[in-house]
Amino acid sequence: MRYNLLISILWTIFIIVGSIISGETLDNVSFLKIPHLDKVIHFLWYFVLFIFWYSFLLSKNYKFVSLSYRLIVFLVLSAFGLMMEIVQKLFASHRYFEINDLLFNILGLFLGLLFFFPIYQNKFFGRFL
Repeated sequence: MRYNLLISILWTIFIIVGSIISGETLDNVSFLKIPHLDKVIHFLWYFVLFIFWYSFLLSKNYKFVSLSYRLIVFLVLSAFGLMMEIVQKLFASHRYFEINDLLFNILGLFLGLLFFFPIYQNKFFGRFL
């Protein structure tokens, strides 16, 4: 059970650090010349964020299976994504608020909400949650 909490916290810290450091370093890596790579990264970060946090809550109490609890997690993590965009604008001189980043954060969270149980019940992926 503590493993789920530790992974969730570490992933959240990873997103915070990754959101504050410059994204320009990705542009300098030659094999990563993928159009809109930063949007793909935002989507994946928040998709995994939802999976980790909801998995932790589910491991604590099975009442979290309810759709209302998934929506609460979705809303809290959406607020976190908005907060990270605002923090970028206020405190990181080389970063700025971008609405498309926020949209891809929310899209990742939404698909995490939709696909959590298929992933959780999968024989391969489910054993990691």
